[in-house]
Amino acid sequence: MSASDALALRQIRAALLQSGGRQKLDLILNAPNPRELVQSLPAQELYLALLDIGLDDCAEIVAHASNEQFKFFIDASCWPRRDAPPDPRKIMRWLTLARDGGGATDHGMRRFHMKLASLDTELFSLLMRRELKVHDLTENEFPDYGDDVPTWTTPDRRYMIEFHEEGAPYAILKRLLDDLVAQNAFHVSRMLEALRWELPSELEETARRFRDGRLRDAGVPDLDEALAFVARPVRKKVKAGDTGTTAAADTKSTPSAGPRQEPTSAIALPFGTPPMLERAMHRLDDSDRAHAEEAIVYAANAALVGWQVQLDDPNELRPALTNARSLLSLGLELLSNGDESLAAQLLINEPVRAIFQAAMGELYRLQTRGRAVAQASRLPQATRATLLGPPYAALIDALHGTPPLIDGVRMHSTGPHAPESRAELQRAELLLDEAATMPALLAANGLTMEKLGAAIESAGVAASALRASDVFRALVICDLRRAEFSLADQQENGSPSPDGFVQQLDVRLRQGTDSLQLGPERVAGGRVADHLRAMLLA
Repeated sequence: MSASDALALRQIRAALLQSGGRQKLDLILNAPNPRELVQSLPAQELYLALLDIGLDDCAEIVAHASNEQFKFFIDASCWPRRDAPPDPRKIMRWLTLARDGGGATDHGMRRFHMKLASLDTELFSLLMRRELKVHDLTENEFPDYGDDVPTWTTPDRRYMIEFHEEGAPYAILKRLLDDLVAQNAFHVSRMLEALRWELPSELEETARRFRDGRLRDAGVPDLDEALAFVARPVRKKVKAGDTGTTAAADTKSTPSAGPRQEPTSAIALPFGTPPMLERAMHRLDDSDRAHAEEAIVYAANAALVGWQVQLDDPNELRPALTNARSLLSLGLELLSNGDESLAAQLLINEPVRAIFQAAMGELYRLQTRGRAVAQASRLPQATRATLLGPPYAALIDALHGTPPLIDGVRMHSTGPHAPESRAELQRAELLLDEAATMPALLAANGLTMEKLGAAIESAGVAASALRASDVFRALVICDLRRAEFSLADQQENGSPSPDGFVQQLDVRLRQGTDSLQLGPERVAGGRVADHLRAMLLA
């Protein structure tokens, strides 16, 4: 490929990444040579573009795909789980797209037959075995089958096929059999005979082995290696005299671009600054960028496999791929201490697993802290719910997931996501600081978790429905009534506040914050008090 062709391809690939849905389809089909463009794209990149467009609109693109790309589509999307066989309906869908997209011309049929021939015989055998029953007419000229069951007979009158009623549509399967016979009738007879005797487990094991090998060649790691990417990093004791008591240990990798530095506090960058991964990529030349792109794809694939994302579900794929890139950005920023030049060197010289693990280590650290905060804010009767309301509850829930994520730290947050910068990590830390002070604010006002547990038993309130803001509202109202604290008949959120509510609320919040230690804890408590005040007076 010439330099100008490579540049044009990069530009189109960049445009495809930045576009979505119908725009992707138009970019591909309106290209000067759509087939050449399609076959020049990496198989996984093309596959993700098809999912983004929607498979129902992609028949022509699927027909343009090379045999290797087509095999990747089936390998990626038709095996739903590690311990499950391929899904016959999904295989049939891809075959139908490839056939219909090429049209009924001789050229289109030849391309479709080449795709058929490239697929594993074992995969076809599994497909047919689950969708039909084979009768040998030389053994029984009049086999027993239902009156309404559709059938098909081979041209040599040797075999009759009985289609399962609950299987794939008869017309699609019959057309596939006709295509296979037109391609190689003798091969079809051998396959049908084998279907009568071969065990499904042996066919599945062989087909899976071929599929796994192709995926590894395409940069998709096996499960064990993928789990090493997304697992909690191993920690080891450091030598006497070193700073700290533990350190992340990846014995296979040490940053080659210089000594690993402890990250400083997050630096405030201008709004809209691209993530570190993107900034580091811009500093690379063409050859280094190609090497880095391969590493990024491998890390993304490892994340998809390790997180057990359904590879044919765009609603699962999109956020997972975004999270994987965010974690690579965070890892680069942590290891480079925010130095773009060093981040670019790390992207080339450091194993991508070490970069990814640096970020995963921070997420798992936040997860451990989040669990401790949640436990301290949980009533005795609750199994998972806490007294924490938004945004703290959203962050705790996101950290509790697999993989651990964060929430509530972006100005326009769209839900749980992986942090892409130290600034987002720092904002998550600040939210956890605030959440950790909530039980202390309540205890300073005489309301421990045990006392609150007794109060909800007496009032018949569900533990999962109670929040700290509800407790402070009930506490202030009881003060104004000169009554013992109770959660019975508490004023609902949004109801008019009684006279003196604001002043007494300030007294209670100040009593809580004054009990906290001077320094970060007192500062966090002040922010929580402001948050509660805003919620109760809204």
